Amino acid sequence: MKFFDNFKERLRRILLVFVIFSIGFAFGKHSIQSKTDSPARGKAPAEIASSEEGLVRLYYMHAMFRCVTCNSIEEQAKALTEKEFSAELSDKKIEWVEVNFQEDRKLAEKFDVVASCVVVAVVKAGKIESFERLDQVWTLLEKPEEFNAYVRKAIDKALKKLKG
Repeated sequence: MKFFDNFKERLRRILLVFVIFSIGFAFGKHSIQSKTDSPARGKAPAEIASSEEGLVRLYYMHAMFRCVTCNSIEEQAKALTEKEFSAELSDKKIEWVEVNFQEDRKLAEKFDVVASCVVVAVVKAGKIESFERLDQVWTLLEKPEEFNAYVRKAIDKALKKLKG
């Protein structure tokens, strides 16, 4: 019986340490992500300036806590954007914005977002004129070429709409 009591106490302590570590990790990750390099960080998307001629805004809509897949979707979409649309990013024709859809419920409702995703929006005079939610990023993540083609096509389509 003593062995069982010792085992139970050790298991309880291990589980307690695991829970404390998990909570600390979750809060630490959230804290780090809230300080990332997004130029729009700290501003509501509606407050982000846009010229009269407009821009294409790429929203990475995410939950408070992100899974590995969510982080991979963001990394891959952002990497494609930075690599293939660097001129448009520099010219402020494209803008990358991270939004916690649990905090910005109005935008989440507008885009009908219930899970992490990428949304490509055409914005003119500060108003969203049209948008496309890229739901297939989840199923295409393991197929980088198809993922990139899917995201690229949506961005190109939005840029064409922007030009008129």
